[in-house]
Amino acid sequence: MEGKRLTELAARLSETGHVLYVDCANRFDPYELFRTSRDESCLERVHVCRPFTAYQLRELVFQKLEPAIQYLGSQAMLFAGIDSYGTEGPMDEKELILIRERVVARIASLAKDYGIYAAISYGGDHGTHC
Repeated sequence: MEGKRLTELAARLSETGHVLYVDCANRFDPYELFRTSRDESCLERVHVCRPFTAYQLRELVFQKLEPAIQYLGSQAMLFAGIDSYGTEGPMDEKELILIRERVVARIASLAKDYGIYAAISYGGDHGTHC
């Protein structure tokens, strides 16, 4: 359900501007976006990226997100399943929690600095909490 709600939100927001959709849960469905929007041009305004690890998410948020916001003039950032990552390799639970906390703080800072909407979903298949 989480992906569907954020996809519906992305479709609505794309009616008036560019949306950055960070798919941490690897569940974004462009067909669902099109079905929700019924406007083919929404596919040109929703920009999806898929970090597969917490490290990639950290790099995306701290190094690549701000230039993308500036370049596209994005009006929103949506993050699906930000808690989807488990411990990877040598990463322990404390490190994962620290990365997550810093990422969420950076998202909030970017949203404030650029005056854009940000939504973060947690819960994977267990539900959505934004």
